[in-house]
Amino acid sequence: MAQKKNEPLSPEEARKRAIEAIEEGRFELAPHENADDLEPYVSRILGEAFGIEGALVTDMSCISDFIGYFADDPQKDLDAVSEVCGFEVSKDDLLWEIAAKMRNREDQSVN
Repeated sequence: MAQKKNEPLSPEEARKRAIEAIEEGRFELAPHENADDLEPYVSRILGEAFGIEGALVTDMSCISDFIGYFADDPQKDLDAVSEVCGFEVSKDDLLWEIAAKMRNREDQSVN
């Protein structure tokens, strides 16, 4: 059956296309060292604010990549992230930078 325009791909088809793109050199993963270094904080933000476990996060991932998918009002998602972090966040903030700020605030409160 042919896929209709703008219809989401099945997980199987999406995986197949992603593998083909990687094998053909059409896909390049953005740097992710900062996001990896801050993984416990990134996971906490995504898990507590959005209920997401195990997402692909790179150093280019913004909060806007995740808002609007789980709440009817994107502001509710932003508010949820701000509540988890303990400070206000913007939709354009990089996820790893928010995670670094969380870590720094926790380190300061311990010392």
